Amino acid sequence: MELGNKARAEKLHKAAVAVLEHNNGENDLSVAAALDARGELLLKAHRLSDAEACYTRALRIKQVAVGDSHPAVAAALYNLANVLDHVRSPLASPCPTHAPMPLLFSVFHSSSSNFSHCFRSTRRKP
Repeated sequence: MELGNKARAEKLHKAAVAVLEHNNGENDLSVAAALDARGELLLKAHRLSDAEACYTRALRIKQVAVGDSHPAVAAALYNLANVLDHVRSPLASPCPTHAPMPLLFSVFHSSSSNFSHCFRSTRRKP
């Protein structure tokens, strides 16, 4: 067996989801678990839109199967938030300090706006 073969791992994850869907139904919790595992693999491979699709579908399955207040749903929300944090456009950030460094540099050097609201005061009060 070849270790570190991400392409083969992706094919195996996809096959596992298909087998579980066929045997247990498309909305079974085992399918959600397989989608979570596949989403993690895709996130590590920087295939963010594919990871988002897996995590979104896993979340929907869990919400229907166990209800919105179940810990499995909380874990699914965390997974989806994690990938969305990677997907988020730096231009959508309300504060340039949350953007990647190249954008931050260009914003401060091309704008006369006051961004002081983005920084917390580090001064101690007497």
